[in-house]
Amino acid sequence: MVLSCLSWIPITCKQLVAPFIPRRPCEPLPDDIVIDILSRLPVECVLQCRRVCKQWKALTSTPYFVEIHLKRATPTVIIHLVHHKDIEQFFIDEWGDSIKKMKTRIQKICTAPILAENKYLNPLLNFSYDGLLIFRPKFIDTQGASIIFNPITQEKVTLHNCWGEICGIFFHPLAREYRVIWLGTRSSSVKFKILSLGAQSSWRQLPDFSYMPRIGVPPVILNEALHWMVEIYYAQDATTHFPPCPQSIVIFDIRKEEFHVMPHPGDHEGSICEIKHNQMHLLEIEGRLSLCEFSLCAQVIDIWILEDYAKWFWIRRHTISLELDLKRYPFSYDFRQNCLVRVLGILNGELLLHWKDRGLFAYHLQHGTVRKFERKFEKSGMDGLFTHAYMSLHSKSLVSLRNFKSEIFMEPINY
Repeated sequence: MVLSCLSWIPITCKQLVAPFIPRRPCEPLPDDIVIDILSRLPVECVLQCRRVCKQWKALTSTPYFVEIHLKRATPTVIIHLVHHKDIEQFFIDEWGDSIKKMKTRIQKICTAPILAENKYLNPLLNFSYDGLLIFRPKFIDTQGASIIFNPITQEKVTLHNCWGEICGIFFHPLAREYRVIWLGTRSSSVKFKILSLGAQSSWRQLPDFSYMPRIGVPPVILNEALHWMVEIYYAQDATTHFPPCPQSIVIFDIRKEEFHVMPHPGDHEGSICEIKHNQMHLLEIEGRLSLCEFSLCAQVIDIWILEDYAKWFWIRRHTISLELDLKRYPFSYDFRQNCLVRVLGILNGELLLHWKDRGLFAYHLQHGTVRKFERKFEKSGMDGLFTHAYMSLHSKSLVSLRNFKSEIFMEPINY
C-alpha cells in the first residue's frame, strides 16, 4: 500500500511544477495524420481549414486528398429549379442518430456561373458525378451549351455547339483524367463520341452501337464500366421498335471503350417488355450493381442485387410494399398511369424516390417504413418545391476544373 502511494509522488510533483515550467511548442502532427483528420470533415469545414496555414492549404489541394475526401463524403440531395429567366439550386442535408431525430438544413447554391452562360435558354441539370454537376441544353435538338460545374469551387467547363448531350462522365484509372461520353441523335441515327478533359481536350468518335443509353439519368459506374438501362424509344434493332429483355442494359467498358448489352433480372416478357423496362432503374447498393423494378399494378417495388458480376447472376434482395404509401400519400389520379419516378439512390439505408407531381419519398429497406420529405418544409414555405423540381444525389467535392480547358467546341459527328 505504501509503495503504491509513493509511486504517485513523482507524478503529483510534476503536475504541481508544470505551471511554472516554460512550455515548449508542440511538435506538428505528421502529414498523414492531418490528412486523415481533415478528409473526414464536411467540404465547407475543409475550405475553412485551408485558411489556417499554408501547409494545410497545400495538403488539402493535392489529388490524393481530393480523392480520399470524396470517397468519405456523405451524399446530399440537390434540387434544381428552373424559372422563366432564373435558376435556383439547393442542397438538402440531413443528420442525426436516427430517422426520427433527423435534422435538416437547406442551403442555397450560387448559380451565377451557369446563368452567365445563357440567360434565355437555362440549362437543365442532367446528373451529378464526383461533385460535378452535368447540365444539358434546355432543348436537345438545338445548338446549346452543356456545362460541367462544381458548385463548391464555382469552376465550370462549357461545351459549345452541342447537338445532343452528355450521357456519362468518368475518371479513367490509367490516364488519370476525366472523360465524357457524348451522345448525338439525328433522325433515327445514334452516334457516340468521347472527350478527354484537361488542358488539351481531344474528341474521338466511338464505334457505332445499336442501342442508346437512357438519357437524363446518371450511369452506375462499377467494375470499370458504365451501366444504363436502354432508352426504349431509340433502339436501333431492325426486328423490333423496342429493345428485347436480353438486351435491356447497356454497358460501356472504360478500358476497351466498347459498348455491349446484357439482360435485366427477373422474368422476360415480350408483350409487355416496353412497359417493364420503363419501370426499371439501375443504382448502386453496397458496391454492387442493383436494379429497382416498379410494379404499380401489384403495388410493390422489387430490388435486385447482382451477386456475381462475371456470371451475371442476380438475386431479389428486397420487396417494398406500396400499399401503405399509396393510402397515406395518394396520387391525384390513377397511380397505374404514373410511371414518372426518378430513383435518386440509397442514402442512410433509405431508397430515395422522386415522384413527379407527388414529392420526394424515402423508403427504409430494413424497417419497411416510408416518409415524405415535403412535410419537413411546410413551415419554411418550400412545401411545393419537391413536386416540380429536378433532383439528384450529389457528393460535395473539391474536384477542381481550374486546369481544364474552360471553353470546348464540339466537333461535328459523322452520321
